[in-house]
Amino acid sequence: MNKQPKILLLIPPSFLYPMGPAYVAQVLVQAGLDFDVYGFFYDNRAWYKRNFAGDKGAIDPDGPAVRSIPALTSVSELFDLIADEKYDFVLAGGLIGFFRWFYQIMPQVKGFSPTSTVIMGGGITKDLAENVIFEKLKVDYILRGEAETNLVELLRQLGNGGATLAGLSTVPGLCWKDSAAAIRRNATVRCDISASETLPAWDAFNIHEYLALSDTLFRYNMTFFPVMAGRGCPNVCAFCSPSVGKFSPRSVESTIAEMKHWMSRYTFNFFFIYSEVAFDNEEWARQFCTQYAAAIGKPWVGQLRTDVKFSKETYRMMKDSGCMFICMGVESACDRILGVMNKHTSMSDTMRNLTLAREAGMHVFGNFMFGHETETADEIRHTFDFLNQHDLISGPSNGLATLIIYPGTAYYRTGEKLGLVDDPFKFLLTYSLKAGISDVRILDKVDNILNITALPTNEFFQVVCTENIKHRRLYAQRHTARNVCRSFSLDSSPGFTFVGECPTCGSRVAFDAAACRNPLDISVLCRSCFYLVHVDIFGFDDMRAQLEYLAGKIDASESIVVYGKWIMDLIFCGALAIPCRKIIAWVDPDNSEVSGYSHIYHLPQLSVSEINKRTFDLLSLRPGHQSTPAHIQAHGFNARGDIVNLAPVSINAEIAALVRGKRVAVAGCSERVLAATRLLQEGARATTIDRFQNLEQLTAANRSHDYVLFDAQEAGLDRARFAQNSHYRLEVVLLPEFVCDAGFYSRG
Repeated sequence: MNKQPKILLLIPPSFLYPMGPAYVAQVLVQAGLDFDVYGFFYDNRAWYKRNFAGDKGAIDPDGPAVRSIPALTSVSELFDLIADEKYDFVLAGGLIGFFRWFYQIMPQVKGFSPTSTVIMGGGITKDLAENVIFEKLKVDYILRGEAETNLVELLRQLGNGGATLAGLSTVPGLCWKDSAAAIRRNATVRCDISASETLPAWDAFNIHEYLALSDTLFRYNMTFFPVMAGRGCPNVCAFCSPSVGKFSPRSVESTIAEMKHWMSRYTFNFFFIYSEVAFDNEEWARQFCTQYAAAIGKPWVGQLRTDVKFSKETYRMMKDSGCMFICMGVESACDRILGVMNKHTSMSDTMRNLTLAREAGMHVFGNFMFGHETETADEIRHTFDFLNQHDLISGPSNGLATLIIYPGTAYYRTGEKLGLVDDPFKFLLTYSLKAGISDVRILDKVDNILNITALPTNEFFQVVCTENIKHRRLYAQRHTARNVCRSFSLDSSPGFTFVGECPTCGSRVAFDAAACRNPLDISVLCRSCFYLVHVDIFGFDDMRAQLEYLAGKIDASESIVVYGKWIMDLIFCGALAIPCRKIIAWVDPDNSEVSGYSHIYHLPQLSVSEINKRTFDLLSLRPGHQSTPAHIQAHGFNARGDIVNLAPVSINAEIAALVRGKRVAVAGCSERVLAATRLLQEGARATTIDRFQNLEQLTAANRSHDYVLFDAQEAGLDRARFAQNSHYRLEVVLLPEFVCDAGFYSRG
């Protein structure tokens, strides 16, 4: 290349480490090319900018510049950036699950920068038809395979005064349209990763954001750092399309060297071997464990196939080197289904490795999914029976999954043969490419699921839902913490804290209820045995009356509407068992007039106006949701049934007891502030309460208070600014999410 090109690297929205783009960035760094990185974080249907500032000097002060893009807040601002910068090359890539995002972004690039050359790589280029990528995403070049083998050569060919047929033909994995619009393609070549010392360029990203988010993946309150021990997978299952082909391991020495490098730069709790399998060779595994124990010393986790030929001694070496647990890809407990999915494993393989690993003291999670080709109700139940019999859950968060059928897989081709895919492009826009059994996004519309099982779609979801409820409740009953003590505080993280004993190993386990998404399902991994331990909040005397009241309401109701997302949390709750058959619909509080956007299993989302046309016995508010009678009325509910909030109400008594006899300032005028004021007035009569319109008024008053209560979500109430500008020291308290109007809890 005669001049330094302007390059933009686009990252699709995700909270997971973008491993592929990090290796692409490193290829650019090693070639001495300047580039900008722009990524999105997607959460709760809102776009957030990731500021990819470098860390500790950004790679190499003497190397190429990795520019930090200004914090933008919308896709339109990204397009403005592209229009202003007029990049020579726009690089993008990722998995096919990001297709809708690519479809939103990529076709627009040329309109804002007509001279930009758009190059797409990643798994989507392998699994999606070339004509769809060229025509629908409007890219100029498709680059398959590993970036180390082709990216720099392609940029060189395009930068030498225009590409030639002869030049482009030398780029491995390249696919393009020639002057006659005919599609040409070159064969890919594999990168010899065993000899490669290339490290992903994490310093080009705001790695601390990914680190902070990583503690949510394992529900462990510990952060991890990802390292690849190899690339590819030993097999090609019918539900999968491996990233680059057969598994190719790195050398043990280079893997350990990379781990040392990241330990010297960042602070985290454990390593996650991010490869599709951690390793498939026993000798490699034993060498790794020996060197890891001597040089690293941090805990680690990884994934294994169930057909590895590991001995008990190898599993013991893994544990002794710091392996906290292993996730095994079981997928199904039926040999027939394992054959259908081309897994090339058997249940005898699974039992052998599960038994040896447990005998060596290793904790094992099993990855399972449902919805395989020709799978029957009995086979689904058999797999759940296996989970229950062997006390297995699918990962630390017990996140079982329904099958997602991606283009490029054998299952997708089965769907095409069955006539279930009439338009591949329409399929990509309407079929959910993200799913989980307990996920509100399980599918956008029941009618659009690619169902290749032996069951009608509704029956499939009903069977999976019913069995999963039994499985979750049984596991929670087996793993409920013993001798639990409870405390409550109104500090910067208000709410209950529970401390108890793990029922499996007897170790101390601590639970922060405020950190749990659902106050009815408070759980955490035991840091000694790694079983998921639950707290029975209704096991306390003051909560039993609430449980009896709620259970009575549920028993007496035949039709229940749930107001709030994540209603699976209510169904799965072991103590408060809401039969799935009784729930007729759910309402999204943030989009109360939206219908049919998402289903949870076979449960439809309906708008408030549609709910008002139906007769129901009970309107159930999701625990932790900030809902009051005024909130419900404001959304237009014409409720003919009872309204109950499933949040633990004894928290109100705890707040009242804590502040009784104290001087409390209440700032603001939101519904939650007014509710808290009434609560204090009714339950803590010896408390002196001073009311202020806002925190600035409180600061100006310059009075002495024991506590300050305010709603952190109320506009204009900035806790950090208040604490910084306050003339006196006092404890600043945020209102807990589930503080509601005390009179809202109907006790019959």
